[in-house]
Amino acid sequence: HELIPGLLKTTDRERPYWPSSPSIGWGRKESLKSGDCHYWGVWWGMEPFDVYESKVGRFMSEYGFQGFPPLASIYEFTGTSQLTDSTPVLRAHQKHPTGMETIRTYLERDYRPAKDFPSLVYLTQMVQAEGILKAISAHRMHKPYCMGTLYWQLNDSWPGISWSSRDYYGRWKMLHYMMPSAYATLLISVRQTPGELSIYVTSDSLKDYAARMELRVMDVKGNVRWSEIVPAIVKANTTSFICSRNIARNMAAADTMNTFLNVRILQDEKVMCETNHFFCAPKNLRLQRPAMSVRFITDNDGVPAVELK
Repeated sequence: HELIPGLLKTTDRERPYWPSSPSIGWGRKESLKSGDCHYWGVWWGMEPFDVYESKVGRFMSEYGFQGFPPLASIYEFTGTSQLTDSTPVLRAHQKHPTGMETIRTYLERDYRPAKDFPSLVYLTQMVQAEGILKAISAHRMHKPYCMGTLYWQLNDSWPGISWSSRDYYGRWKMLHYMMPSAYATLLISVRQTPGELSIYVTSDSLKDYAARMELRVMDVKGNVRWSEIVPAIVKANTTSFICSRNIARNMAAADTMNTFLNVRILQDEKVMCETNHFFCAPKNLRLQRPAMSVRFITDNDGVPAVELK
């Protein structure tokens, strides 16, 4: 803040100098008003994921949440399949001092306890993905106030439990699979307040869209309980408010632990973007085991495929 700018003034008067990025720490409200912002109230501050919806800066250049790498990677760097989250070799590859405990705290807020270690690995990736998706949705929804969102982090420099979406070996976590839709040209955001749902569409396109929005309250079996189609004018390079609906009136006959809201933007008959909004935490959903079989086959061209029935 003193030595470097002083030297630059005497050696290079033409080049600008900024001492820190971001210039203001995440614990101060000023950090959300100018420059870029690193927000760690989620994870370091143990705040719930919903806080992302209100803590939005002008450019969100760092935020994140840890998830376990895929099982194949864990077995590779630990050398064993006999694992729990307290196994010494696994904890040695967790470089945050309270990382395991932090992950478990967030997991227990939204999900039921894992039945075994592979289930725990899967659930930590679910928690990571859902948390970061909520952050990206909030940041993009605030366009043009917020004009950038970069999650921490893409990859790893060594194998371990970390904030990355791709692990050290290049294997994808669930978060990485979700990034194409999170950063798609069009993104639907649903915000729920007591008694009301508000729906927005963020567009990175440089042209307007005249489309229609389809709202459907569906149960977990796929039955439509309520539906409506509304016109949707999606403005270029900004966020457009589309509509709001009274929950009590439209959800009066629905069980919120058995239903969800499906929202789609359609132009002609093409689905431009789609999202699902749930009315309760995943651990409270009354999901049913599907009558489905999975079989690995080879198609007519000799390419491996998966057959679902």
